[in-house]
Amino acid sequence: SGAELMGYHNARGTLAIAANLGGTLRAPQGRFSVNARQISLSPTKNTQLPNLGLAVDSNWNGRSLDLKGQVIGLKGDQIEFSGAVPLLLNPASLGISVPTDGRLALQLQGSGQLEHLADLLPLGEDRVSGHFATNVAVAGTVAAPAANGRLQLSDARYENFATGAVLTKMQADLVG
Repeated sequence: SGAELMGYHNARGTLAIAANLGGTLRAPQGRFSVNARQISLSPTKNTQLPNLGLAVDSNWNGRSLDLKGQVIGLKGDQIEFSGAVPLLLNPASLGISVPTDGRLALQLQGSGQLEHLADLLPLGEDRVSGHFATNVAVAGTVAAPAANGRLQLSDARYENFATGAVLTKMQADLVG
């Protein structure tokens, strides 16, 4: 249903969600997991995007949600993420909030071939290939996040079919 709302009318795959909540209203605890397998997000019947998966495990201590996960099914490429985000339960209203002064600690790491991810990017008919490696982090608070990281591209190639432009053997090291 979620994929249908985003315009992916032909989405297929298996999704398993598990939740275990306990503790008290003043000190709630929880464990959550999401496992998606063989997810296909083909926007049309004629387009075949790669089948992907997502595995996420998280623990909630009533103040912070710690999570760890990975994207799977990328032809040997690896993308992993981990971290913590503030997530509070208000016992009076049973509402969940994200406090603006709450600590953020998120990290995304991965490496692989761009061409394996290209069908997931909004490139139209353009094509990209080459090796990527990334290590990106977000720290600080919700009100004042501080992002930093690095994206390295090596032996990259870009083809633009509208203009005929072809860029080859590109090397890039984006640091911020």
